[in-house]
Amino acid sequence: MTTGTAVQLGDTVDYRDRYGRVKAAIVTATAESMNGVSDALSDLGAPAAGSAHLTVFSFSGSIYAKRDVPEGDGPGTWSPRTP
Repeated sequence: MTTGTAVQLGDTVDYRDRYGRVKAAIVTATAESMNGVSDALSDLGAPAAGSAHLTVFSFSGSIYAKRDVPEGDGPGTWSPRTP
């Protein structure tokens, strides 16, 4: 389910892992933030429209990157952070 929520670099979002557990994440790239940057200059490439690259914070203390994560409400997706 894509709602078209506009996120910006540095926004905090909820990421759902493959088991559906919600983890904190920070947006590190969006299609809009990469607009005008060639893929040759970015080793990650621009995310697809409606997706974002995230830095995810695990319960164990691990920090890892996820690429092209779609917005949604199921496993492997992100949504705006709920208070």
